[in-house]
This record gives sequence, C-alpha cells and structure tokens, in this order.
Amino acid sequence: MGPCRLGRAPSCPTLATAVFSGKEAEIEVGTQIESIKGGVGRRSGVLSGQNVVPLANDMRLSIPVAGTVVRLDIRLMRERVTLADLVPLAYEVCDAITEAALGADPQRRNVPCCKGCSACCSRCLVPVSAAEAFYLAQCVRREPPKRRSTMELALLGAARRILRSGPPDIISDPVSGGETAGAGELLAVSRWYESLKVSCPFLHFGCCSIYEHRPLACRQYYVYGLAEGCMGRPGMAKPVAFPVSMVDALVELAGELEGSAPEAIILPLVSAWAAMEPLRGRRTWPARTAVASLIRIVTEMANAAVAATALAS
Repeated sequence: MGPCRLGRAPSCPTLATAVFSGKEAEIEVGTQIESIKGGVGRRSGVLSGQNVVPLANDMRLSIPVAGTVVRLDIRLMRERVTLADLVPLAYEVCDAITEAALGADPQRRNVPCCKGCSACCSRCLVPVSAAEAFYLAQCVRREPPKRRSTMELALLGAARRILRSGPPDIISDPVSGGETAGAGELLAVSRWYESLKVSCPFLHFGCCSIYEHRPLACRQYYVYGLAEGCMGRPGMAKPVAFPVSMVDALVELAGELEGSAPEAIILPLVSAWAAMEPLRGRRTWPARTAVASLIRIVTEMANAAVAATALAS
C-alpha cells in the first residue's frame, strides 16, 4: 500500500491453495533458521546488508503499468539467496507497481484507505507466500525481547483460535498435489475466516506494528467506496484491481524454485509454520537465477494485464 496505509489483504491469492499444518505449534520462532539481512536490493542500497560486496552485472525490471513503464534497477548483494532474502525486493517491486497504478487511477479520490484506518485488519484473511512466512518469522525474532514476546503471544493466541475452529477441508491439510483451489473454494475460506473475527496479531492500538514489513497482500489492498465496507457492510467497498498481484508472483516463484505446488499461509500462522519448516527456510538458490525468475513472472503478469485490457476495450 501507499506510504500512509495501515491496510490489509485480499481474500486469497488466485494461484494459491491456502494451507497450514493441523498441528498446534508453540511459537518458538525458527531458532534453527539463520537470520540473514537482505539478499538483493535496489541501487539505492536500502537492502545492501552489512559487509557484503555487490556482484557485477546488475539486473533491471521494466514492466508496463497503467500506461507508463515501471523500472527498477536491482543490485545482487549475494551469490545465493533463501526465499526470505527475496522478500524485500518483492516489497520494492510491489510498492512501485502499486504507486504507479494508483497514481494513474482516475478514481483515486474514491479510495478511503489512509493512515489511521484499520477497518480491514480486524476481520479479513491475509494470505502470505512461504517466502514471506520465513521473512516475517525472522522479523519477529529480531524484535527487542519485550516486543517480540508480545507479538509471539498474539500470534499464538490467533493460531490456536484458527486451528480449533474446524476450518474448511481446503485448508485442513498441507497441499500434497498440484491442484489449486477454485474461486468458490477460496471465497468459502475467506468467509470462514471472517466469521472467526480474528484481528491481525500485528495490529496494535489500531496501527500496524510491522508496517515497514507488512505482507504483499496488505501492500496491494485498497478499496473504492467506504471503509465500513471492510467491516462487513455489503456494497460499501470494492477492492481496487492491480495489474500484477505480487503475492501471487511470490507464490509462483517459490513453487518454481522448490518444484512444489502453489502454497499460501494464513498470516497468524506464519511463525508456527516457519518453525516447522527449518530446512526449507535455510535452502538457497543462485541469486541471479531466483531474481531472473521473479522478473520473468512479474513481466508475464503485467503483459497479460495489458493484453486483457486491450481485449476488453
């Protein structure tokens, strides 16, 4: 979302089956997962990390968005990266796409999303990719002890409530095959989650406590209409459509790199899920290969959106 947004997520990524483990796990957040700062970054050096030497031959993302072209220069900071290392870059790409699309939207004045609004944070499902789950678990671990303890307790409480509620079959077990959920199933999951009335564990006194690290789904959730629509009043809010869904892009990327089915995790379960997947959290890939794949996926999505718009007109 924009720089002042405290927002939330869409119902579910279109490419992902939402999954979580049926076991209830204590939030002992990933002590086995190595904490690594920034695997890739923009030319600004925001994600340069510490004591790393930039590799030669930087890369560029150049995609069409809302009649303009979004360009990002990407500097590789490591030879190999984990899934979590790719998340800050995905955030940069997401913010650039979202800002460009909103800036060109003639209905921008009808978007109520702004600082201080947390209407959607207190009831709606936030899907995150496996990469984001590992990254967010690391973010929680790096918090000062008191703040970390508060977050872990909130995550554990929300996770217990979710796991004890008898979720729909679509997310009662981890994905074992290549099939993805249909729109109707994802809608059912979203409505089931809304019925639980589980506030985001990172919502603190109406504000996002991890705003700089908020999930991709939150960064790309804006609505037309009134904020009351995010609180369950039908017909009062309609989600803004963006040419690229970055949560879908990262879900697809993780699936490609790992050779697995598309997968998303419900936000309150990220720490427990990451703690149970330590080997996946430590696995690495060549940075150039991983970033090139992300660029290709995002470019294909953007080009498909342009083609769909041209067809519709």
